[in-house]
Amino acid sequence: MTKKLTYQGLFKARLLLDELLAAFPSWGGVTSEETSRMQSKPDGTEVYLFVPDAADEQEIQVVINAHDPEALSASEIKQAHRDDARARFLLSQLADKTPQEIYTQMQGRMDNWTSLADARDDLREWLPLLAAVIAWKVID
Repeated sequence: MTKKLTYQGLFKARLLLDELLAAFPSWGGVTSEETSRMQSKPDGTEVYLFVPDAADEQEIQVVINAHDPEALSASEIKQAHRDDARARFLLSQLADKTPQEIYTQMQGRMDNWTSLADARDDLREWLPLLAAVIAWKVID
């Protein structure tokens, strides 16, 4: 069976739930009564936890006290990285080009390399940008 605990403060519900489930992995996301493990007010000022009757409230309080509602959740961090890769691409000379135009432009510049310094300059511009965009596209 479960008991209901109420906590007041400022909470980022999804992040707090992730923190609680990390601290208490045996809980799972729902109770044995098929109730969501945590519910919250829409404004994030109060959360309701449905925990096993035997749950140690002091241990739960430690997690509640450590919660930082300003911290980014894993999905927010992932989105920030995607936004950063996108912003960097949009600032590049390739942003307004089609894939064919990008290919043609890059091929043209490579064909005009006359020294390793020319190659290095272009590759220093292209490779980090392309690697970031590809990595975040693959991860997404």
